[in-house]
Amino acid sequence: MDESVKKLISGRTLEYIQQNAMSQTMFAKHCGINPSYLSNILNGIFEYKAAEGKIVPISDKYFHIIADCIGMNLQESVWDIRATSQFTMMISTLENAHENAMSENGRGAFKMIIGESGCGKTFAINQYCKAHPTDSIKITINDMDKIKDIIEEIGRQLSIELPLGAGNRLRAIAREFRSRALRGVKMILILDEGENTKIPGLKMYKAIYDLVQGYAAFVIAGTPELPKMMNLLLGKGTPGIKQVVRRFKAGIVNLPPMDRKYTPFMDLVEDIRLRKLLVGLCDNYGELHDFLEPAILSAKKDGKPLTEEYFRTMYCIAKTGE
Repeated sequence: MDESVKKLISGRTLEYIQQNAMSQTMFAKHCGINPSYLSNILNGIFEYKAAEGKIVPISDKYFHIIADCIGMNLQESVWDIRATSQFTMMISTLENAHENAMSENGRGAFKMIIGESGCGKTFAINQYCKAHPTDSIKITINDMDKIKDIIEEIGRQLSIELPLGAGNRLRAIAREFRSRALRGVKMILILDEGENTKIPGLKMYKAIYDLVQGYAAFVIAGTPELPKMMNLLLGKGTPGIKQVVRRFKAGIVNLPPMDRKYTPFMDLVEDIRLRKLLVGLCDNYGELHDFLEPAILSAKKDGKPLTEEYFRTMYCIAKTGE
């Protein structure tokens, strides 16, 4: 990485820390990097003293991590924020829950956002958390996660030591949320890809709901598979699920269906035939991004217009009948 870019990252990071009233230690934990590396970088020193006094350059990966945390793009991008109806509703819902974090009985602070896969839920959550680095916690649930993994990640992001036992750990997390609320800090906990949650995890959501009520906002985002699974378990009489459903029922927010003509993005494409091809090829906004942005950048690099022919050649897509 060029030193001028490192200096730019250093300067932008200092601005970011000051604007968000963060300490260097807090920012280092937020990014998950060594505090001594961060201190050196902020002071314009892009190396550190290793064993036996050897001077070693700080790896470029740490500059990339920092840049990502402050929302600084190091690579050329043509995919800016598009105010789709899904993005707008996501941000509005997160803001509403966050604002009501310390409302009486947690009224309005608990939401379950349901939207199609690829409609931009994760993108919106990431944008929101970047704008609220000190009072938001976001955890992505994957299919392999157990309760222990989720609780430990919440504790890590809160920077607290957790005791043994799931119940004790949840109570420790709740105490930290309460402590911050008493200091006037409105926190929001966001769990993304909630459809990957197993039955014990669903029951844990009820426990979190009860423990942070009135002290923090709690939002779960997922695809329609999440409420479908909950209703199926409810129909089977699975113990504990009825209470989970009752907690979140009033806070369910269903995002509108995606615009399958991809109107908010088509200003990026001049070729009418390519627009038609993209509409038939892509099932959601995420797939559109994955196909279109690399093609735009590639055509720009080659100094050629982005046409249907260029796109088909790039992705080895034959025309029907060929």
